[in-house]
This record gives sequence, structure tokens and C-alpha cells, in this order.
Amino acid sequence: MNNVLSIDSRQAISLLNDNSSSYLIDVRTNAEWQKIGTPLILNSKNYLQLSWRHGEDMSRNNNFEKELMSVVTNKDSLLFFLCRSGVRSLEAAISMENNGYMNCYNIYDGFEGTNFQNGWKNNKLPFELKA
Repeated sequence: MNNVLSIDSRQAISLLNDNSSSYLIDVRTNAEWQKIGTPLILNSKNYLQLSWRHGEDMSRNNNFEKELMSVVTNKDSLLFFLCRSGVRSLEAAISMENNGYMNCYNIYDGFEGTNFQNGWKNNKLPFELKA
């Protein structure tokens, strides 16, 4: 059983903007960041792009935990995980919880949303698209 908390993108941006020691970990792929856009938060230095899965076959990034732990050393930090629709981000959040990070949040509506929720971009939250 996991203790990852699920919140929507509107709740997430509010918590991210109110807490300067929180991190938004975008676990999508490079192609998604380039073609679909990236979220914007007030403390942009706490926005990390770290793919949970990569490549055409969407294979698991076996260095994910090591890479994240090298950046976020305080295991009490608030970590908000984001993917397209909340599936990969939940997997990543559970993995980091299993590595001792106690404040992991899954943004369940994701960046693009699902058939039932709008997600970050469709909720008109701040984002940018690289030209």
C-alpha cells in the first residue's frame, strides 16, 4: 500500500506556488515537453524534467530514482509528480515514496487531462510551448 496523495492540477499549482521548497517533477518524455508544452510555476528552479519512461518503446528509466535523489536531497520536501494523464506520475511517486520520500503527490489529472478531467493545460494554468 502506498501513501501517495492524489490532487488535481489546480490544487498542485497553489501548493507549489505557496511553498518554495516544493518540487514539480515532470516525468513525461522529451517529445512531450517539446511538442505539448511545459508547466510554469513561480519558483521555476524547482521544476524538474526527468522522464519516468523514455524511447519509442517507453522503457523504464532505471536511473530515475538516482537522478532525482541527486537533486532533491531533503526527503521531507514536497514532491509533485506530473505526466500526461496521471499514470506514469503515480508510478514515479510510489517509487520515490519507497525510497524514503514522505511527501509525494500525484497530479492525477496530468498535464493534458483525461476523458474525465481537464488537466493542467486545459485548466488554463500557466504553461509554455517552445517555439
